[in-house]
Amino acid sequence: MVASIFREKERIASVIYGKIVVTALIVAMEGGAESALTVTLELFVSTLALLVAHGYASMLAKDISRGKLGNWREFVREVKNSLPIMAGINGPTIVFLMSHLGMLSLANAFLLAKTTALGLLFIYGILLGKAMGKDKLGCIIVGIVNTVLGFMVLAVKVVTH
Repeated sequence: MVASIFREKERIASVIYGKIVVTALIVAMEGGAESALTVTLELFVSTLALLVAHGYASMLAKDISRGKLGNWREFVREVKNSLPIMAGINGPTIVFLMSHLGMLSLANAFLLAKTTALGLLFIYGILLGKAMGKDKLGCIIVGIVNTVLGFMVLAVKVVTH
């Protein structure tokens, strides 16, 4: 399934979007987090809400474009198609559960979650560079640019929320 996620542009976009939203939530929660378990649960519920909202929006867009109301099965299919959004929560869930188990301080869990997110954006940039046919240096430059742009998007999301 992971390999197929990275073959379709909508799924790739969903994975990246989910990662950016989850990271923005992490940054926003950092100041007032009660515990690592609370952060994990809030991230899960928020990401689940995002998943359902994305599926609903896709369904509604289809309904409007075809002039016909969809049914429950179509809604479930749209939510399933939106599942790559949930990929953004995987790493942070592990990190905050490790913190809950006493393996990391809460502050270090936040730092690791944010650093990992930016690292993934760098990797997505390298994948973009490869898809564009760039050499190694070109891939690294695309990775850096992608990371900086992702950081800017995170900053905007944090400031506006």
